[in-house]
Order: sequence, then C-alpha cells, then structure tokens
Amino acid sequence: MGAFMSEPITDKTSEYGGNDALDFGVSEMQGWRKNHEDAHTATILPGRITRAVFGVWDGHGGKEVALFCKNHYVDELQKLKEFKEENFPAALVRINHHIDNMLRLGVHGDELRSLTEKPKGSVQEMQSKIKDKMSSAEGNGAIKKDDAVELMMMMLELKKITTAENSAGASSSDGTPAPHPTDAGCTSVVAYVDGRHVYVANAGDSRAVLCVKGTAKPLSFDHKPTQEGELRRITDAGGTVNAQGRVNGNLNLSRCIGDLRYKVDAKLPPEAQIITAQPDIMHHLLSEDDEFMVLACDGIWDVKTSQEVCDFVRSRLDDFPLHKIAEQLMDACIAEDPKLTMGIGGDNMTAMIVRWKDGWCSGASFKK
Repeated sequence: MGAFMSEPITDKTSEYGGNDALDFGVSEMQGWRKNHEDAHTATILPGRITRAVFGVWDGHGGKEVALFCKNHYVDELQKLKEFKEENFPAALVRINHHIDNMLRLGVHGDELRSLTEKPKGSVQEMQSKIKDKMSSAEGNGAIKKDDAVELMMMMLELKKITTAENSAGASSSDGTPAPHPTDAGCTSVVAYVDGRHVYVANAGDSRAVLCVKGTAKPLSFDHKPTQEGELRRITDAGGTVNAQGRVNGNLNLSRCIGDLRYKVDAKLPPEAQIITAQPDIMHHLLSEDDEFMVLACDGIWDVKTSQEVCDFVRSRLDDFPLHKIAEQLMDACIAEDPKLTMGIGGDNMTAMIVRWKDGWCSGASFKK
C-alpha cells in the first residue's frame, strides 16, 4: 500500500491546560502513516501578564527535528536578545534559524540520534527487498503507481539505514561526537501570546486560524513550492520544482526547519536558500469578539477548510472539553481508505485549540 499501512493507528495522545485567561486542548494521531512524525508544545510562561507559546511541528523524513523543536524551541526563544527586549516578531524569525544552527552542531548529534526512528534491518537486507520488489513489479509489465511509491519509500528507508550505520561509530579524533546534520525537517507554526497580542510565525503548510464571532480569520498563510515568490527563491538559489511541485524532484514543501542539505550555499543568507526556515509573521490584537484559535498540521487542512474547522469546533464548545474536540476533529478528517482519496486524510494529524475565557478582556492577565 505504498506510503500507508493496511490499517490506520487511531490511538491519540492528548493534553489540556490553561489559566485564568485561556484554556487549551491538543491531540495527535498517527493515522495511516507508517511513522508518526508530528510534535507540539503548549507552554504557559510564568508572569502576571498571560504569556504562552503554542506550536505545531509537522516532521518529514523522520521525527527527530520536530521532537528537537519540542525539546528546545521555548527555552531557546526566551534566551534570545530580541525576546528579552520584547521585539517578538524579530525573535520569532531568529529562533527558526537558531534551531537550524543547533542542528548543525556536533554537540547535538547524540540527542538527534536518540530521537531518530531506528531503521529496521540492514543495508543488505533492504537492498535485497528493493531488488525483489523491482523484479516483481517489472514482471507484471509497466510499473504501477503503487509499486513506484512503495519503491521510493523503500529507497528512503535504505538511505536512513545507510546513514545510521555510517554514523553509529562516528567520532572526531578527540573522541567527541562527530557533526550529525540530520536529513529530516519539519514545518513550523507557532503562536506567541503576550497579553492581548498574538504573534504567529509560520514556515511551511501547517496553519493557524482565529475564530472571530464564528468567522475564520487567517493567522498564517501556507507556503508551497509552486507559489510565485517561493518558486522564484528556489530557482534563484539554484533549485528546481518539477510538475508535481517537488523541490529538486524530492521535497514537496518550500519552508521548514531542518532539511539542511538544501541550505548549503554560503553565498546566500538563510532566508534566500533553496529551502528556508524563514517564517512569515502575523500580529493580531485580541478583542472580545475573538473566541478561539486553531493550530494544526496539513493533515487537517488538506481535508477541511479554515471555516469548516472553525464551524466544527464552535458547534462543540458547550458539550466537550477542547482536547476531546481536537480528537473528534481528527476522526472527522481521517480517510476510510487513502488510496481512494489520493492520500487525502492519510497523513499524521495534530490539532490544537486555544480558547479565551469569558470576561478575559477585563482580567489583569490581559491588561496590556
């Protein structure tokens, strides 16, 4: 079945919390994918003014970069000079590139290896499986689409096994871990709440949406390789986008944290690389008309529009806690058979809902 399993994993990992101004609920589900590569954070920071970081990271090529963001994003953000000076837009831009730089450092190699999904089997075993699959597929005449997809996934797995075997004993001459620039990456959508101010940083095709008196208001805009500005940057940096919208025939997104092999031109700044971690920043000043915010990966937005998600959540607010609504939303998005939907509804899914409480606007925690 190519990139999908024969049956989905619908078990969910959920959490919830809040303070006197807001509540949040979030849930993740693996779905039809062979690996779960999403991660998230919902962190309320200490202080009289409500300050919080809500983020969703949608991994690809492995789960390690998404989990690395979960482990480090909030702490590293608070260390930045721009954050301490309350220049939050600048801080939210810098943190993405800062995480990229951390991924390049050998000092984090052991952590990244510990977060990496351990590939199953050896190089020889996977090469034998690929050979058998190719013989079987060619024996049936023209290679079918499902066989081609499965072969591609097997080759990606072979690459992971080869990388893991090559790096298992790697070290520098002084015994310290060798640099371990992972091949994985993740999209990133993060909302930083500071009193009445909401700043959203988005790199990739995850999305943040605000529900304002029942109407969906975008807090981010998706990035796709075929968009005019994205395509121009990619080609100016020496990359290509094929007819299927894949960068250099491989990656089907244009902005993310990680994927360092697309960020190697020393003559170009980070924001001008083939793939960039540069986020777009949107700012919103909260009012009493603002009901809740949804952050989710593209596994949700591929299935439902922003307005449909807002309608779904809003219709359940009186009957269910937020994390249960997030679980129900994922159940409503998963496909019965992704082969029949061209993959729509077959992705990993993460949905996060942040709801402002009644009367929050007059509360001390939002007087800013």
